[in-house]
Amino acid sequence: MGVIAISADVLTTETIGGLEIVRAGTAPQGRKLNILIYGPPGVGKTVLSASADDVPAMRKVLFLDIEGGTLSIEQRFPKVEIARIKTWGQIQDVYNDLFDQDGAGYGTAVIDSSTESQKYSMDSVMESAYRRDQSLDRDIPMQRHWGVSIEHMRRMIRAFRDLPMHTIITALAKEETDSLNRRYIKPSMPGKLASEIAGFMDIVLYMYMKEDDDEPGTMSRVVATKAGELYTAKDRSDRLPAYMVNPTMREIYDLVISGAKAS
Repeated sequence: MGVIAISADVLTTETIGGLEIVRAGTAPQGRKLNILIYGPPGVGKTVLSASADDVPAMRKVLFLDIEGGTLSIEQRFPKVEIARIKTWGQIQDVYNDLFDQDGAGYGTAVIDSSTESQKYSMDSVMESAYRRDQSLDRDIPMQRHWGVSIEHMRRMIRAFRDLPMHTIITALAKEETDSLNRRYIKPSMPGKLASEIAGFMDIVLYMYMKEDDDEPGTMSRVVATKAGELYTAKDRSDRLPAYMVNPTMREIYDLVISGAKAS
């Protein structure tokens, strides 16, 4: 049963099951972005993520470099702080410090990329399995190993998403074909996680290159924010335009958090 607690200043708060109830139209203070950006290699996912450093409210930016591909941001965003990740255990260690220290002074954590993170997870799973049973082929995961690795990834993504900071996760894209031979583009993750990862995040951006209509031969970076027939995308805030050309994190922040109108 819900109860009404009346404070000394006569403000009322509704609760149920010990949980505070807030109205959907009341934005919580300090709302944080959680974004998945996926697409082919080289489209600018890393640069878009690092552009969070141009948003004062998102600084400092901690970049978990799992792909080993931060060359594109070293000149553009020299103040971004980079932690080079080489094992699954290091991802856990970084998360523990961020959790224990309430963000450790960082405003944004970037995981670049979840696709490579999953490979480290599988390495960890197979190493552990091999220690228990040395008859296993360490290079050929079995179904149960895939299941453990996928659960690792579910927990990791949810854990970073729920930190008291902005969270940006990148992934490569992969194409799948259904029974009617229709092509569909999803984040490059194993099994059901390719669809589930989009459900964990408030904003899912599919990023790709497109030739400019007015300048043939000139390419622009485009992000789709709404689901299409061929790809996964979403914007729970419903404040982003369906497509953004050469986007920056400042534009995304201003639209979603500050409530600015899309041009």
